[in-house]
Amino acid sequence: MKKITQPLLDSLKKVEEELTQPKAVTDYDLFNFPNRLDDMIAGLASIISAADSKPTAPMYEVYNALAAKADNQLAQLNAIISAQLPPVNKMIEEMKLYFISPEKK
Repeated sequence: MKKITQPLLDSLKKVEEELTQPKAVTDYDLFNFPNRLDDMIAGLASIISAADSKPTAPMYEVYNALAAKADNQLAQLNAIISAQLPPVNKMIEEMKLYFISPEKK
């Protein structure tokens, strides 16, 4: 079972670690581990919302760069789900266990 599920879990972990910082359990941990895309986007949103004027051109550039990186990770996630989830579901079905559905509700 692990031979089939481990590649899926490893691939998902790589995407998770690009989007979030799973090692950061407390706010203090963010000093020890680098920020990831979710923190960078949230920080940019905070700066923009605190400004008294419209966002500057560099703010748009930073947002576009971060959004492109996030879109890339989401594309990788969709590829992982398409390629690696079906064999796991097949194994689960053969073992008469519940399977994971990638369908959006």
